[in-house]
Amino acid sequence: MLDTCDGSLADCMARHSGRVAALPRFEPTLPRTAQAATGDSAILTELVAYLSGAPLEADEHDRYAEYSASTADDTLLDHCRRALHFHNDGSILGSASARECRIDSIAQSWAVLSSVADAERARLAMQAAQAQLVDEKNRLILLLTPPFDHTIHDPGYIRAYPPGVRENGGQYTHAAAWLGFAHAALGDGEGAHGIFQLLNPILRSQTREEVDRYRLEPYVLAGDVYGSSP
Repeated sequence: MLDTCDGSLADCMARHSGRVAALPRFEPTLPRTAQAATGDSAILTELVAYLSGAPLEADEHDRYAEYSASTADDTLLDHCRRALHFHNDGSILGSASARECRIDSIAQSWAVLSSVADAERARLAMQAAQAQLVDEKNRLILLLTPPFDHTIHDPGYIRAYPPGVRENGGQYTHAAAWLGFAHAALGDGEGAHGIFQLLNPILRSQTREEVDRYRLEPYVLAGDVYGSSP
């Protein structure tokens, strides 16, 4: 369903026909939504077949094609883990020892929002995100850091953006909002308030210099904000 059995992620979600249609990073939210709606965690242990298809060629970034189910399968939970946390060669994406993408806001926030992390790990996740991703001076809440630049792994289209731009280490506002929600979920009203104060466009547009920098109406929330000069 989620991965080709050679280890590379299908840049899509398979329909019943095997046709690819949507981005894989959103796939893990679907089982979580179903689990929350039904209260049934058994869906995560369901066995799901991998897709079978020819590997991407050296000059291919992605492919829109028909795929068939392979004889290899895994639990839905493990499919989700592969979609979120691993490079194609099996090495971990976003580890504390990584030179690039050492920490990612979405992973930190959803460790809390999913209720998977215990209380101490949830607290540490928010503490690390606050320390490494929140730049109060420049009113930025980064998606990840350090940005991808010289990595030997190919993280996909995200690397097409310069370091600090859009998904590659800039502020992606929907992820920043999740960080605020995660603070609130831990009962940290002050932390949540701080995040949403940084996002508030009115507070980014209080002087002429700030208006010229923000370049949007003061009632418009930007979908993304660069973390460095383009």
